[in-house]
Amino acid sequence: AEASRSVATVTALPVPGRLYLNLDKKSTGFDFQLTGEYPRRVEAGDVLATDPSGFPLSAPLPGVVYAPEGIRRLVLRTEGFIAGTSGQGLLSVPDDVDASTFLDGIFQSGLCSFDFPGTPLSSLLQRAFQHERPLIILSRAAVSTAIDWNRILKTRRPEIERFKAWLQPACVALTGKAVEVIEFPTSNANMSNRLYAADIGHRLPPVVARRFRPDLQTAHNLAAQGIAYLGPATLNAILDFAFHGKAPTARHVALTAHPTVARKIGLQSPRLYRLYNGQPIADIVDRSLPANRALLVAGAFPDVPDPLELAVAGTDDAADRPQAEAIPANYNLFGPDVLQWVPPSALNRARIELPCTACGACNAICPVNARPFALASAQPTRFRSDLCMQCGLCTHSCPANIALDEMIRVNQNPIKA
Repeated sequence: AEASRSVATVTALPVPGRLYLNLDKKSTGFDFQLTGEYPRRVEAGDVLATDPSGFPLSAPLPGVVYAPEGIRRLVLRTEGFIAGTSGQGLLSVPDDVDASTFLDGIFQSGLCSFDFPGTPLSSLLQRAFQHERPLIILSRAAVSTAIDWNRILKTRRPEIERFKAWLQPACVALTGKAVEVIEFPTSNANMSNRLYAADIGHRLPPVVARRFRPDLQTAHNLAAQGIAYLGPATLNAILDFAFHGKAPTARHVALTAHPTVARKIGLQSPRLYRLYNGQPIADIVDRSLPANRALLVAGAFPDVPDPLELAVAGTDDAADRPQAEAIPANYNLFGPDVLQWVPPSALNRARIELPCTACGACNAICPVNARPFALASAQPTRFRSDLCMQCGLCTHSCPANIALDEMIRVNQNPIKA
């Protein structure tokens, strides 16, 4: 039975990396006019622009909105989750809150680490406190460079300083130990989007040879040394919870795959879903695949916006299908609730752009073999701009909705143009 399995890879992406919100309302001939200054942080439902009749264009998801010059649209960089619960933050009146109350609040919110798969933040901190010399690292250095966390967290500098000033003495009072709280990099340091072992010094575990790679083994070794590592996405979520009472209770994910894989397992790619706190990622794939397809979890990287990689094993023998118990409980990432399929129309007429899946559809359809895939894979020098006719077929065929036509205009041969 094992030999007959066909294993393929499906990616569950926090959706989307970017949303494009058009400011032209062609149905009426009116244009939306921007409200407020950009770039700025927005929540779901915030008004971004209005037309002359007062009709609003709202943000469908939380994130950071940019208004590129000379282009009649907004770019919304989302953070992969929906801030669900809201209320007064525990640290809005910090003198009335001790570390025990704060940890209990984090536990009740179900807030998990975005750095280590399925690890509750309360557990992460409590395990560090068991060490003789607990160390809490507030890191702005991201493993992935897809989101400029340094820029985002710079806008939250006052909250970070208040959180640090409260956290260290509160933890000392709770544990009776010399708890150390450090920020990486320091607030006046030159920012690097990469975190290396030498940056944390001798307390970083030997399992990390050079570049810091968040995974469960790293989390275990850090905890054994009394280190609670809070990466930029986790730190951002903690600030939302601590000062604004918001906890990420759900995230949008899109299942996507190489077209051959998608056809093989019966998955329409991409499909957009909402995944709730405490719900196994397996639920999405189980509901998307035919009955004779089985799921094996190969790995997960919940730090936004890295993909959740799933190995889908197909077999015609229903009795040979792995049971749900075979899926590790630590992939139960977000809240016990009912799964909802979110149709694209619910995203406020926004075009979803997912990361390139290297499917090759753009190269296959190109009539002049200009290699448009080189643009999507960040290799513009391999793109044959001298051959390109700007027909738009590559953009039309892309299952991830990547705006290849715009990349082509930027990289077009100036002589031919």
